[in-house]
Amino acid sequence: MKMPFSPRRTKRPSVVQVRYPATWVFYRPILDLGPMAKYWVEDFLESWIRLGLPLSSDLNGFASIWQDMLGYAETLPAWQPGDSNYWRRAEGLAVHLMGLSQIGIGILGDAKYINLTGSMAVAFDGWAGRWLKFGSAAGWFAYFLRTESGQVLLRQGVKQLAAAAASLPDREWQHHDLGPLFTEVLSLCWKHNQKDVEKDATLRDAFLGLLTVLCARQNPEALHLRAKVSEILGAS
Repeated sequence: MKMPFSPRRTKRPSVVQVRYPATWVFYRPILDLGPMAKYWVEDFLESWIRLGLPLSSDLNGFASIWQDMLGYAETLPAWQPGDSNYWRRAEGLAVHLMGLSQIGIGILGDAKYINLTGSMAVAFDGWAGRWLKFGSAAGWFAYFLRTESGQVLLRQGVKQLAAAAASLPDREWQHHDLGPLFTEVLSLCWKHNQKDVEKDATLRDAFLGLLTVLCARQNPEALHLRAKVSEILGAS
């Protein structure tokens, strides 16, 4: 496949031990196109999860290729999030790259992919640090954390959402309905990881910080959760 241009990169691609090294010739040229070919790239990324994941007989190999896709995309100028939280052309592609479209979450969120999601925890952490300042990315990430496989990331997800929440503009909260999504993530974290919230000071601070932001926005479910949590943490 002859590419119309050779994109300059911000840095050399990170070295990932790809289980099937010859495969990069199929996906890197598509990632090179970036937002210039938005719908084609989105279709490829959605097919990666929608078709590729269910057909994969080697989830470790799937994760290895996926991690290389992520590492490579991070080197391309067109895939950079920039310094502000104003809309970027690559924002939607970055969401699809993590499998966080509605179709992708419907598949990746299945319980049988818990181990795969866990193996991608570091990749999700790096991606979240770059993209959660955008409301759409934060919303889709929170939506994924509610799923059976996504819940393996709940503890780190709460920390990441808490770090991003205060800087999200009001328009993003409203447009992406972030209040109910973030509150449900906190409720699930409390349900499944209450002991960790009580004992892990970093997690507790992030949990309470995000809950405070939600209560300040007068989210009724968050106010109810605060009352329930206060009974436990207030007595500890």
